[in-house]
Amino acid sequence: MSDGFHAGSSRLGGNGPLVGLVLLAWLAVGQAAPVRAADPALTVTYAAISGSHAALWVTKEAGLFERHGLRVQLIYLGGGQATKVLLAGSSPIISISGPAPIAAAIQGADTVIVATVLNTFIFSIMARPELTRPEALRGRRVGISRFGAATDFALRYALRRWGLEPGRDVAILQVGGVPEILAALRQGAIDAGVLSSPSTLLARRAGFPELVDMGKLGIEYPGACIVTTRSFLAGQPQTIRAFLMAFAEGIHRVRTDRAFAERVIARYTKVTDPEVVAVTYEDFVRYAQPVPRPTPAGVKLILEELAAREPRARELRAEALIEPGPIRALEEAGFFRMLGGS
Repeated sequence: MSDGFHAGSSRLGGNGPLVGLVLLAWLAVGQAAPVRAADPALTVTYAAISGSHAALWVTKEAGLFERHGLRVQLIYLGGGQATKVLLAGSSPIISISGPAPIAAAIQGADTVIVATVLNTFIFSIMARPELTRPEALRGRRVGISRFGAATDFALRYALRRWGLEPGRDVAILQVGGVPEILAALRQGAIDAGVLSSPSTLLARRAGFPELVDMGKLGIEYPGACIVTTRSFLAGQPQTIRAFLMAFAEGIHRVRTDRAFAERVIARYTKVTDPEVVAVTYEDFVRYAQPVPRPTPAGVKLILEELAAREPRARELRAEALIEPGPIRALEEAGFFRMLGGS
């Protein structure tokens, strides 16, 4: 998807001081074994056409995976499909919100979150103009991507906060990806939808007001995570370490090189409007963690919500579904301080 996109000074290689710091970091934590030309590419799947994956896209386009000895192929699969390819072994690392991989863990899968870059809700609920209060959703149809996906979880959580029972008071319709939710809203197939940037601004322009920006609720929630399996983590620790080092540099690149990041966002979202791209960038930077530590609080929130439908969720501890060790090791080696993180 990105071959030929990065060139010249747009690559991290054009930043001499930062390259020196990265080389020092390699010496501090150990460099992953280089990938030989015959090695297959590592397939990494992202779960939405959304600015929440901006750091992953920038990491790829800036050539940072290659810098750390990895050949990575990015693939988009919406909703809970990313978790399915993770469990099938065809994509050993995915970028996704927490609900789907956590739901898989409840069913016995060995999914584990190793990094969280957006540790809050990243969605807005947009609605028809006449629906000016959350209570007005009673008896209406609200669109999500897929059942079990992050949009589904966010909507159910919000509805219960407003005293509405999902499925009984509000019809929940799975539509596809986030762009499809916006299309269904425009066509009148749904009365409201759960959207993320850049679709939120496009919806606002089309005359659909925002009922709530869930990012402003101040709730800890694994909104954009790097997820793998414990078996892959145990068998390929160098690959995970190299991936997270590259990803951390990608987060830093997004935060410090707006022009490049916006070009990447525009390419992956296929949005050409500069204002929409700018808002998408700003939404990511507003909530992105420079050090993508996975934490248990948001995972616990998801387990509590899922327990209403799946009693086995009560048997799991949130701490068992995250593995902070790889990020902690990079912190202790001073890697994030070198990048300008905290």
